[in-house]
Amino acid sequence: MVVKDDSDNMGEEEKAKDSRTVTSLKIDPTLWKEAKIEAIRQGESLSELVERAVKKELVVLKGKKG
Repeated sequence: MVVKDDSDNMGEEEKAKDSRTVTSLKIDPTLWKEAKIEAIRQGESLSELVERAVKKELVVLKGKKG
């Protein structure tokens, strides 16, 4: 079996997804369940939904500083 490295053929978004950090956190179970349901509705992974939400919140917080 030959394993081929396709990293040269990956787009920037795909490369970024490969470099994600695995982490854990404590979160309200009801909120987590709502997030999982919404991710399914949006057709995305829970990781993608959480990352998008964190990015949006950081933009808001940075805007309050300036």
